[in-house]
Amino acid sequence: MLRINEIFTSVKGEGLYLGAPMTFIRLSGCNLKCYGCDTPHEEGFQLSEEEILTTVMARKPRTVVLTGGEPFMQNLTDLCKELKRLGCRINCETNGLYPIPPTVDWICVSPKIAGDEVEKNLTLANEVKVCTYNWTLWVSHDGYPRWPSTVKQILYMHPWAQKQFSDPDSINLALSLVHKWPWWRYSTQLHKAIGVR
Repeated sequence: MLRINEIFTSVKGEGLYLGAPMTFIRLSGCNLKCYGCDTPHEEGFQLSEEEILTTVMARKPRTVVLTGGEPFMQNLTDLCKELKRLGCRINCETNGLYPIPPTVDWICVSPKIAGDEVEKNLTLANEVKVCTYNWTLWVSHDGYPRWPSTVKQILYMHPWAQKQFSDPDSINLALSLVHKWPWWRYSTQLHKAIGVR
């Protein structure tokens, strides 16, 4: 059994796949209580893997996104194997503090605090999102990532989540950083702007 917050189909609101249709499995709970978190995830209900797969596959997804909260607080290895067996591409959104199953196709890490597992997952990431409120933890004075890596990932500078549509300081900081370091990209949340999940 897994604790699920919601399963829904929408468009990807952030990052490289902005605007692409995807089915989201939002898992309940997170190991962090980040100031400014804009995603309700504490409520939830128990579903078996079979129930999750039935719900997801009824939507005929090409891509499934594992998100949260923090999805990998729960053991998703078997669920990922079944999704792959059924022909799904698997993307994930994670804070990087837990191991990621090898069957995940696209890893987006949004690091919040340091740790060995975070450092490892940052080197595996296809996409990294850094929020403006803690960007100095992850970006050096010359704009390069503070983890062992060449800049091969798609790197996004994300305004502080809760204020990104109303706080000019957060927006201006993100814009100034991407102008200064053009290997970063400015990212906002399309789904919030257009009023969908």
